[in-house]
Amino acid sequence: MSERSRREFLCATGGTVAPTVLALNQSSQREDRGDWTVVETPTQRTLHDVADTTTGAFAVGSNGLVLERGDDGWSVVTDAGPTGNGNNLSSAATTTDGQRLWMAGASGVVGEYDPEADALTSRSAPDGVTNTFTDVAVTGPAGDATVYLVDSSGHVHRSEANGREGTWTHTTPGSGAEIAAITVVGTTGFLVDQNGSLFETTDGETWTSVDATAFDETLHDVELRASETVVLAGASGTVAIGSGGEWEQESAANDALNDVEVGDCGCVHAVGASGTVLHRRGHGTPPLRTLARAFDWWTRASPIEENLNAVALGDPHVAVGASGTILEREH
Repeated sequence: MSERSRREFLCATGGTVAPTVLALNQSSQREDRGDWTVVETPTQRTLHDVADTTTGAFAVGSNGLVLERGDDGWSVVTDAGPTGNGNNLSSAATTTDGQRLWMAGASGVVGEYDPEADALTSRSAPDGVTNTFTDVAVTGPAGDATVYLVDSSGHVHRSEANGREGTWTHTTPGSGAEIAAITVVGTTGFLVDQNGSLFETTDGETWTSVDATAFDETLHDVELRASETVVLAGASGTVAIGSGGEWEQESAANDALNDVEVGDCGCVHAVGASGTVLHRRGHGTPPLRTLARAFDWWTRASPIEENLNAVALGDPHVAVGASGTILEREH
């Protein structure tokens, strides 16, 4: 869930955010095939995340699987992960310049992949931590990145030295509930946990609770862009977008949403259960302004029935999910 891909978003900064919710109904949704194509893949394993690098898209999944999209389609980089132990990989992110792919998952597994050199380096068990990492976020360039890991015990692990041993700090923003997702741009970031709590940092180190009491929702993802707006996706198909202390909340789908992305144009993309793919046009304006002034409809595509876990915006856009499913859509 990457500064360049999964973690390029928007965020409501400047202290506690008090949500003003605009409840909108489902009638603004329409069905569309969305020009998504199911492509052939070399696996039946579940794919949990996808990220876009300068050399193309990469997907990560069960038992340490890493796939790369090349000119001839998708191929296997490794089927056993950074350590060779086959630990599940749950998340992927890229450096700001798109030249490195970071991945993380079960039993403390962490890896850094250099696509140009075809070199996979294990950064696993930072400071001996072997918790299940649920998400990873990365800022900064290849070789000099700041890496954030969040885990199933509610901890945030941070290294300002490209994940090298002995450079990690560890904190617990909330009550110890599993953290579902984290997103960071510069030193500004947000995370959500399984209690539905939202936390914010403006220095990359100290996390404070954001007042989101108006949201009765289990949150699955959070994204940022341009330090203006925060976007949340939830278990009941809700998308909430906040900026400047105000929030818009809409029941955008009938199924759980697992991942959400915002493009440079302000368009919003989300994927989830039962093959759900959502899109809202951006019109080239900032995301919150777009939704406030042009809140016409969500376009929903359901090209497959398999659950989708993540989407990356690139050329092409890529969505991944259960049973090795990969969808592509030309940008």
